[in-house]
Amino acid sequence: AKKLTKFYYSKLDKPFKVSNKLKGKGYDPVTSADRAFEKFLRKEIKKKIGERIVEIRESKGWTQSELARLCDKDRQAIEKIESGKVNPTLFTLWELADGLKIPLREFLDF
Repeated sequence: AKKLTKFYYSKLDKPFKVSNKLKGKGYDPVTSADRAFEKFLRKEIKKKIGERIVEIRESKGWTQSELARLCDKDRQAIEKIESGKVNPTLFTLWELADGLKIPLREFLDF
């Protein structure tokens, strides 16, 4: 997280140019940078969780189809979660953890 924080603050150190169109219309460059960083962070977290699911699934020697069957999901849903394309709900993560027979917290061990 420190590495990301340094990246984030180095971006904020640069001066922002606000065009005349945006002045006085509620545009806040710091808030915009915050939103951009949050979007980046969400994407990275989804990717890391997906990579962790793949790692655990493969360590058990299971295919995506086998995991999907155990979790009552389809294979495409598992593929999207593992590739970080979707933001799984807490309940979906719980179902995956239950199917993999691991505690939910294992997904965050990265």
